[in-house]
Amino acid sequence: MKTFINTTLYFTLLFSFSSICLADVAVIVNKSNASAVSDSDIPRMFLGKLKKFTSGDKAVAVNLKVGSSTRDEFETKVLGKSSGQIKAYWSKRVFSVNWLMISADCSGSK
Repeated sequence: MKTFINTTLYFTLLFSFSSICLADVAVIVNKSNASAVSDSDIPRMFLGKLKKFTSGDKAVAVNLKVGSSTRDEFETKVLGKSSGQIKAYWSKRVFSVNWLMISADCSGSK
């Protein structure tokens, strides 16, 4: 009987923990934002591709600090990328923008 209770308790805890780990990610939007935000808008916003809401208001994505397990889960589930892939994405994007700015300065000075 004791073994049955221990086994039952073990599986109850295991399944409870599993359901917590599989919980969905929630994205919080300011309540004063009148624009609708779709599931496809969220990754675009966090990857810098969506800069304004449909109302014209500026979209500002705020994330947790790098290395946070919650942030890692968000990047994996919502953005479909690992933390390393996100870092590489932003490094490439920042370098490309800086290169374009330098090229524009050089071509405009002639």
